[in-house]
Amino acid sequence: MNFQGIYPTESQVYQGSTSGTLLKTTLICYNGSTPTGSPATCNSAAITLPITRKTTYLQWPGTNAQQSETDTYYNSYGLVTETDEYGYGSGAPGALVRKTLTQYASLGNGIVDRPSSVTVCSGSGTAAACNNAGTVMAQTTY
Repeated sequence: MNFQGIYPTESQVYQGSTSGTLLKTTLICYNGSTPTGSPATCNSAAITLPITRKTTYLQWPGTNAQQSETDTYYNSYGLVTETDEYGYGSGAPGALVRKTLTQYASLGNGIVDRPSSVTVCSGSGTAAACNNAGTVMAQTTY
């Protein structure tokens, strides 16, 4: 497991010891950085605060090298405002499959962490699918 300070950037799961068969690699990049190098890692990208975005890549070894991606966006309070989930693709993440948008109520007295609505949309392969042409799968307003 690799870290940048207290923030995890990479983990690998092996069958048996670390000299065994690699089963899965997880890369975590922050604030819009992307994996670099060969093999690709997020270990060299500087992490600056506040963290406004965390991107997690799951990579499965093998001939198809399947990868998926999850982008999580945060507001100034560190609360999740959007999660974009991409399906598996060969050598790169696939198309957007689900987008979740969370809005928070302004209740006063410093209370900022109560959701006022959560919208879940199906993906159509574009980042703006939920806002434009995406199909709303579920919406809850509190």
